[in-house]
Amino acid sequence: MKDSDDYIKFVFITGVSKFSKTSLFSGLNNLNDISLNDNYSTICGYTKNEFKNYFKDYLDIYCENHNEESVESLIGAVNDWYDGYSWDGENFVYNPYSILNLFSENIFDNYWFESGTPTFLLKLIEEKGNIEEDLLKPQIVSSNAFSSFKLKNLNLTAVLMQTGYLTIKKRTEFDRNYEYTLDIPNNEVRESLFTHILCTLE
Repeated sequence: MKDSDDYIKFVFITGVSKFSKTSLFSGLNNLNDISLNDNYSTICGYTKNEFKNYFKDYLDIYCENHNEESVESLIGAVNDWYDGYSWDGENFVYNPYSILNLFSENIFDNYWFESGTPTFLLKLIEEKGNIEEDLLKPQIVSSNAFSSFKLKNLNLTAVLMQTGYLTIKKRTEFDRNYEYTLDIPNNEVRESLFTHILCTLE
């Protein structure tokens, strides 16, 4: 890619990409990580306003087909199932993949887990042993938890956030830096974690 600098204007990499640059991108060392940048906090999902505005017709159709009490009650259920992802603890977004599948299939279901879970995450959870208790309550970490991703010594909490099983629920300024409160984003992820992953590994 570096040989094509003259032709490339912008490259946007998503996914489980927060690895030590020297271990994964040896020659590509000019990356700018925007994961926790406030300017891009809503770039990878639907905000509540976007959801209400652009999916209004779909919400009305779903209510009509399912005798839903009201659009607001439906939105509340969607919030519980598919909302809750955040990279700054203030702005929260819906999972686009699950929202699109909800209105395509016309039923609430766990679509996110079926989209794929990295095998290395399953192996890491298995190596760490019993982590259920750690996930039953929010975890507080410093920004250092996200600053380094060494392939030979992966931090499970950081990997769980990178893969979407944990998200930032609150960010607190502390001693000119930040502390982050991490928790499971929503019901869909909770079901994926406790039903499809942890129970399978027992």
